[in-house]
Amino acid sequence: MDGRITQLENVQERLVRLVIDVAAELSRTELAITSECCIYWVPPHIRKVNDEAYTPKVISIGPFHSGKDRLQLMERLKLRYLKSFLERAHHKSLEYWVAYIKDLNPSIRSYYANIIELSDDKLVKVTLVDACFILELFLRNNSSGWTAEDGTMLKPWLSTTMKVDLMLLENQLPFFVLQQIFNEAFPNRQDNNGGVLPSLLQLSFEYFAYYNNQRLEASTDVSIQHFTDMLR
Repeated sequence: MDGRITQLENVQERLVRLVIDVAAELSRTELAITSECCIYWVPPHIRKVNDEAYTPKVISIGPFHSGKDRLQLMERLKLRYLKSFLERAHHKSLEYWVAYIKDLNPSIRSYYANIIELSDDKLVKVTLVDACFILELFLRNNSSGWTAEDGTMLKPWLSTTMKVDLMLLENQLPFFVLQQIFNEAFPNRQDNNGGVLPSLLQLSFEYFAYYNNQRLEASTDVSIQHFTDMLR
């Protein structure tokens, strides 16, 4: 009898451990795919035809390619652009922006169909640095406000390659993040000199003008998910 009781207890213990293991897996599982999902890894059967066509060459944007060794050259420039953007939006501190992005984290994750391996804090950092880099890049492009630090980036080969990288599906931030940061930084669309800034959509169209073969204009009726979507 004692042997049967011990065997039963062992079965129950294994069952409890199994439940705990499954619960732990569930706790690590991200939310199911939602209607917002619009940023994906390119499927392997498509990628294998021409891997380079879907892989960023000089700059990573967003979580999928973050931290790749071959893309580290641009990370220092991103940080310098972040610093410049914070100076433009001088009424908001770095601490403010970190907290602001952290509040957006659940929504940001919902836009990615694939699991994001980054921790919440790392995702905040990647999103903040990359978003502010893009906004500062667009603002400099609009005003031709290039500085000495832009000398390397203005070289045609790098400028063109970076534009291509910013169009890749795996290399995207949700447009709503850029829009909300832009709106928060410039609530009246005024720059530091009191001038009126174009809309973010106009800035985006201007930066990617070379690819706008139909010469479409930015319209308030246009709703985009990310730059790949805009160009499509």
